[in-house]
Amino acid sequence: MNGIHLNSCLKTFSFIINSFLLFALFLSANLLAINLNLYASEHVIYSISQDVPMGFKDEKIYKNFYVNMGENQGIKKGLLLDVYRTIAQYNPYQNNGQYSNYRLKIGELSVVHSEDEACVANSKIFYKDDNSPSMEIKDFMIGDQVQIHLE
Repeated sequence: MNGIHLNSCLKTFSFIINSFLLFALFLSANLLAINLNLYASEHVIYSISQDVPMGFKDEKIYKNFYVNMGENQGIKKGLLLDVYRTIAQYNPYQNNGQYSNYRLKIGELSVVHSEDEACVANSKIFYKDDNSPSMEIKDFMIGDQVQIHLE
């Protein structure tokens, strides 16, 4: 009788320990995912606003690009930001017919206003000459990646 009771207690203890270890593993994986989200976030253009075209001769349309980088990331008025676009191309001759991703610098933005976690920038240059890759959309767009311009 005593041996059966001891065996039952050991099984219960083993179940509790295994459950605790699984919970600890689950918790550590979630904490790691949270840390990766905090420190490996991608900075992108998340919104664009522009003047309404009125149809005047030689009219210049101004655009504001909103970026999820701000003063907490070192952004200040007048700072230049490099803009990149990732293009996926299917290559049947390489990588078992998988897609290859190309990260291309497509231009630069100039910061005109900055707050804690976001900034507003204007287009400084968009590469669309003969020495640049051809783009389907010939302007900055939502989702383009942004990083601080380094000399």
